[in-house]
Amino acid sequence: MERHLRRLRVNAVRTLEIDSSEALLAMVADGAGWAITTPLCLLQGRTHAPRIAVVPLPRPSAERTFYVVGRSNEHERTVGVFAGIARKILKQDAEAKIRHLWPWIRSAVSTVGATNHPSMDGQD
Repeated sequence: MERHLRRLRVNAVRTLEIDSSEALLAMVADGAGWAITTPLCLLQGRTHAPRIAVVPLPRPSAERTFYVVGRSNEHERTVGVFAGIARKILKQDAEAKIRHLWPWIRSAVSTVGATNHPSMDGQD
């Protein structure tokens, strides 16, 4: 997020940093201020959706990449299978819920395929 703000040439003074999405959105919903967050964090605090307004930041948009990490030469196939399952959950569950709550966000949230790593093909 900080990198994205630097790209936009925004020098935001941090007054409070909260690691819990639920707590962050509860504070915003209760009128304690505003926040910059991600779609997945919005989903984690979705119980507050009726009481908050969600507005996109200006372009260029930020991207986030997730990786599944395992020890080299151990369980690489399992790590690849887990990565596939995690991607499927993100695509079929998280994306669908985010898009249901905030329909305008459709173009901003997407799950792409894996990189060409051998373990993703079921090979060790």
